Amino acid sequence: MLQEDESHGRQTQHSFDTNILEDIDVEEKSQRVQPSFLSSRPYWWVWPVLISSLLAVSSAATALRKLPTVPPLLKASWRLQLTSVLLVIGFIYDIYKVYGSTTSAHKKNKYISHEDFLAVTAVRAQYKQKRTWLIIFGSGTCLGIHFGAWIWSLDLTSIAHSLLFVTVHPLLIVAGTLALRKPISRNEIIGTLVGFAGMALTLVDSFTGSSAEDSEGEATGDSPSAVGDLLAFMGAVAIIGYFYAGRALRSWMPLYMYALPVTFISSVWLGLASLVSEGGGDYPGLFGWIGPSFWVVLYLAVGPGIVGHTGFNATLRYVDPVVVSVLLLLEPAIGGFIGWWVGVSGLPGLFTFLGGPVILVGCGLVTVSAYKRTSAAEKQDQDVHIELQPLHEDSDEEE
Repeated sequence: MLQEDESHGRQTQHSFDTNILEDIDVEEKSQRVQPSFLSSRPYWWVWPVLISSLLAVSSAATALRKLPTVPPLLKASWRLQLTSVLLVIGFIYDIYKVYGSTTSAHKKNKYISHEDFLAVTAVRAQYKQKRTWLIIFGSGTCLGIHFGAWIWSLDLTSIAHSLLFVTVHPLLIVAGTLALRKPISRNEIIGTLVGFAGMALTLVDSFTGSSAEDSEGEATGDSPSAVGDLLAFMGAVAIIGYFYAGRALRSWMPLYMYALPVTFISSVWLGLASLVSEGGGDYPGLFGWIGPSFWVVLYLAVGPGIVGHTGFNATLRYVDPVVVSVLLLLEPAIGGFIGWWVGVSGLPGLFTFLGGPVILVGCGLVTVSAYKRTSAAEKQDQDVHIELQPLHEDSDEEE
């Protein structure tokens, strides 16, 4: 029902009428209009959340080392199971905003804005599409592989090596872009070469068996290994799929409506993988986190899970993704320091000290250069659109 009041100069508004659903171009409206509760204006809390998220995710490796008797895939599943439980509250809130707000307004004889009506309707329609859930399923699968491979690597290599090799995904994206013969900037190529050179230098410690040392200079047994480094590298490969899926859906989908199903799917995959490959050991079962390990798993879910990853996802609406990407490059250094400070890891070997910063410099150069390239391309597209618009207006006038 359309309500209009010209005498008071009000904006056109809609009450909820399901008959209008058929008249909405879902794909166009979801990209062009967002509900007011998905507003992108910046808030004061963004930077404190970014810093807290960085510290939280950097502490994950140390917390996982506090569960030495639990197999890696089971640890990964436990973390994501409890994270899924905690995400339910946000999921219910987002579901109400999308499905309940307009219905509630209709029952109370209130009105919602025209733009909010179109945007919410578009989100509803897209959320039901098969393509959306295929992407969510793929995203959850990639996230499960990422966590499984990375947490497994922590049992086989040092914290420093694990965190360094799991953060090289910017280099892999450039390598894939080159392989597909897609446009790429010179600085991105240079950054990739620098990053791979740093990886080669860092691997010297893995092949020579250099052991990390604690604060008193004694070997800790936290030695890097090529197998562990390879698993962390596999985690970096898998996370690329998760990033691309998020990019496709988070432009229109509320945070928790995306985060909960993806996290739950990944926890199921990891639980099944643990039952198949790790079953029969003397350790708690699939839901063993409801026991002595609860507080450590709770920290992993609340700290790195909610405060960390969900915090970063929440800030992506208010800051450029390049800011988050560059901040995440600090995770290996901060995570390695936390592990050494707590006493579950030692200082890295010489070649890790030399190669680690080179890897991060290469990743940083790739990240910033890619951002500049895509920003320039978007600006060029906007300029072309602005130039063509008067031509369309002239043609309409002639008709």
